[in-house]
Amino acid sequence: MPTSPRCRRPEGSDVVTLPPTGVLSPDLKTSGTHHGSGCFTRCHFHFANDAVEVGDTVRVVGGHPSLGNWDYKRGLPLCIREALYPCWFTVEPAMLPLMRVTEYAYVTVGPSGNLKSWERTDAGQRVVRQVIPSGMEMTIEDDDGLYRYLLSRGTAARPQHTDTTTASGSSAGAADSASLESG
Repeated sequence: MPTSPRCRRPEGSDVVTLPPTGVLSPDLKTSGTHHGSGCFTRCHFHFANDAVEVGDTVRVVGGHPSLGNWDYKRGLPLCIREALYPCWFTVEPAMLPLMRVTEYAYVTVGPSGNLKSWERTDAGQRVVRQVIPSGMEMTIEDDDGLYRYLLSRGTAARPQHTDTTTASGSSAGAADSASLESG
């Protein structure tokens, strides 16, 4: 199967790896002065998913201890507010190594703690994403900006953890950085 420059799919695999999210080039090499130096970026996650059933939860898992080392039971839980539906977000950040490509994915977990599903493409392939953490703190927006849009409309109180710098390096805007009343 041919692959596009935007995603990578190994032959015979049902997993699609999306290109890195971040302000750095996707061609970044994994060697450099910051690697292994103990430098981390506080990473917050936003994820839009309207297919989660009542009682289920969403977690982000990945190839780092702060993301559970791919163990969904130890993944970082995401929260949801009615006024921000269908946007899920982390309350506590993941501490990811600065300027190191980190793979991650979103999973749905049932009320009894059982793994229900991995995020999948329309073609049924499991989605694995990548991020290159940069700066002291960043927000990884896997919601096409919907979370910021809902906040800018004044539909919900802004969670205290939200940073105005997005994973793409853009500013979230004045409306997002203003304190909004609870909705």
